[in-house]
Amino acid sequence: MENCYKSALEKIKLDQSEKDKAKELFFSDQETGRKSGRKKYCMLKPAAVFAAMAALILAANALRGYFGSEVLDAGESGEFVITAYAQELTKTGQVYTKQLEAGSGGMAGNSEEISFAFWFPLECRGKNIDMVTYTIQNGAFQITAPAGRSPVVAGEEPDVPIEASSSFLLAGDQNETRQYRSFTVDYKKQSNAETSIEVVDASARWEPEKRRQYQAFGFEFSDQKNVELEKEVCDFLTKDLGISCTVTFLDGTTKTKEIAVSNKIVMMSQIHDLPEEEDFGIVVRCFSLQ
Repeated sequence: MENCYKSALEKIKLDQSEKDKAKELFFSDQETGRKSGRKKYCMLKPAAVFAAMAALILAANALRGYFGSEVLDAGESGEFVITAYAQELTKTGQVYTKQLEAGSGGMAGNSEEISFAFWFPLECRGKNIDMVTYTIQNGAFQITAPAGRSPVVAGEEPDVPIEASSSFLLAGDQNETRQYRSFTVDYKKQSNAETSIEVVDASARWEPEKRRQYQAFGFEFSDQKNVELEKEVCDFLTKDLGISCTVTFLDGTTKTKEIAVSNKIVMMSQIHDLPEEEDFGIVVRCFSLQ
């Protein structure tokens, strides 16, 4: 499988020095995982290489489809649509990334404890919209942006911060990371190329029963081949996030839609050009309406 990551890194159009940084980040993380004991954290290999590539591509300002995308009016006044990766969310479909550089998030932990993070690439489109507010019932939104340049205009922070690392790295050392149970952005400035918005959660803050349910999976991070079990664990982690999107129109009226997060196994070749003999399955995050 290591050859797959080497091949993917080689095909990214960056300077050789930047490729070397990505490889160093991925393989140093891999070595950390090999040396970790039961109680140590390690990032899953797919998440690690996606994070490495996302970090460099963000640094090169080359992400397309979400960061810095143009917000277009759509539909009638009083209505709105929600998109992910430039695709409209519906109740019947599952929208997930079709580009390798968009990544799919990461998990860390062991069979007894876990934390996770995944990119939240949503935006709204509609007419006469003033503000957009996202709310989460379980977990938190984690937003990283340069100091003073976050798109968030208002937000409610969790009572206790969640100890969860980011699956996407942003260039620069002047970034601020804040967590929210809900946050509001201006419709015309929903995000920017300097901002990372993720959903995060960690078992350390769960009730004992939910922790026992996770432990019953017996999920070991050292086993990279059991993609079916990985999907089951991801389904467990995302099933009750309780995410909603509320838009406030210019006339003061509001409308809310519920967002479902699910998971799907796809072959790497579906989102990246890989030889058939090097193909493998990965779990991707999917978005739809409830």
